Amino acid sequence: MSPETRFAHAAGPYRLLDRTTVAADWAGLTSGQLLHAISIEPSGSPAMGSLQVWTGTDANGTITQQNCTGWRSNASTLFGTVGAWDQTDARWTNAQPQGFNLMRLRLYCFEQ
Repeated sequence: MSPETRFAHAAGPYRLLDRTTVAADWAGLTSGQLLHAISIEPSGSPAMGSLQVWTGTDANGTITQQNCTGWRSNASTLFGTVGAWDQTDARWTNAQPQGFNLMRLRLYCFEQ
């Protein structure tokens, strides 16, 4: 199931750990235009290193066909949709489908 169907569609803002607003609400998060890139590590420090993030989704929160076999494969390299943590347009979640080693890419975490 895609985030569009699983996530609560918050009426309030989506923020980074440092309280920077990424989107004013669910509509903003899925509009294809963020207010700020999701560019912070879980520790609160600025994101560094590889820009790619496994998403398997389009900017509107719907699942793409490139979703690593529904995230059920244990292969070391898979073909899936990736986003880029330094982008604020639709590329934040769907920069391009690519094959990568699973251990080298990040995931976005959203608190519900």
